[in-house]
Amino acid sequence: MAFPVGPIHIFPYRVLLPLIWLFFLGEVVLRSGKITITYVKGVRAYLQFLLIWLSYAFFTIVWALDKIAAIREIIFLFMGVSIIFFVVYFLSDEAGLWNLYKLWILLLIILLPVALWEISTGNHLRVSGLYEYQPRKALDIYAKFMPSTVFRNPNDFATFLALSVPFVFTWMRYARTAIMRIAALGVLLITLYVLLMTYSRVNYIAVLLEFAFFLLIILRLKGKIRFAVSLGFLGLFFVAVKPGIIDRVLGLFVEQMTSFTTPYSLYSGSVFVRINLIRNSLIFLLRTFGFGVGAGNAEYWMEHFSVYDTRGILNVHNWWSEIMVNFGLLIFVGYILFYIGLVRNIYRTYRLSCSDLHDRIICETLLLSLIGFFVASIGSSSIMTLRPQWFLFAFALAFLNYSRNKALVGSLK
Repeated sequence: MAFPVGPIHIFPYRVLLPLIWLFFLGEVVLRSGKITITYVKGVRAYLQFLLIWLSYAFFTIVWALDKIAAIREIIFLFMGVSIIFFVVYFLSDEAGLWNLYKLWILLLIILLPVALWEISTGNHLRVSGLYEYQPRKALDIYAKFMPSTVFRNPNDFATFLALSVPFVFTWMRYARTAIMRIAALGVLLITLYVLLMTYSRVNYIAVLLEFAFFLLIILRLKGKIRFAVSLGFLGLFFVAVKPGIIDRVLGLFVEQMTSFTTPYSLYSGSVFVRINLIRNSLIFLLRTFGFGVGAGNAEYWMEHFSVYDTRGILNVHNWWSEIMVNFGLLIFVGYILFYIGLVRNIYRTYRLSCSDLHDRIICETLLLSLIGFFVASIGSSSIMTLRPQWFLFAFALAFLNYSRNKALVGSLK
């Protein structure tokens, strides 16, 4: 939530972050300039890549055509990297990680009533881009009722929801009492309904990918059978209590998803624009010899040097392409290895060393959410400023660091 102060808006976390840096630097001074590296030893290579990325971003100012945009992007990147570093540095025990897990769920539960209010009334919070939205066409009236809560637009909120589904799902899966399981199921169904009302088809696919990974990779055969039976009984329950609700929900879902495959969408609409944005990005990358256009300069190049029509849309609308075109092949390949390595190591931890219940819940949650991130990250216009993605990676690296340090201590005993 932003608070207007004259011509600017202040976000609480933007005030808190400098204070954390002051606290950290004060601790370093008290330690005579020494940083306790052992706190982050388990994920040192990941943090080193983030430092290389940030350093390279500074270097791109040299050839960036829009210097202001470059500096703005570097500030956002610095804040994201800072979040990751401080979460890893300060959350080094199970209690802290478990509280972060519960805090994510609590935040989701707080936002869901706001989303339902938006869906039912068409009203929005001031921070939303839909706050003063006035439909220009009859079909645009649907956008008025899309939820965005404290996010700038429905796509950003949908990305947060897609990343949050695994948190609620594991809460339901490992709940110890029937009441808690029913409560978690209720939150999960509301979350899926709100996600459906965002009309963010990419994030539908992200959630489907999460569930597919859970069914195919995580669940064993008995679990698959139990899950299928439970899903069948849940469907029968809704048919008995609210006839037609499943048909309406599935109808809306299928209607939105089929727009991906219609011939019309390949030559106009959002898919057409997204394809041309990627094509332009590849051309820009070639023109800069693989070094990238410079931090935050993709929009400037899209406005002035586009080869393919993007219907006035300037943002890349694809996190992977955005990294590639802004920061070049070196950082892009590094980020791919960063992501794959993190998923691989979280999965390995899940299979080999998650004996504690809390560890297993957190590990499974992070694994599913990271899998969903691969697709969810292309739903928003840009997720450089989307804080949930930075907190997700911070959470994942903090957990991996904790698990490795825990295993190291165990091996020394």
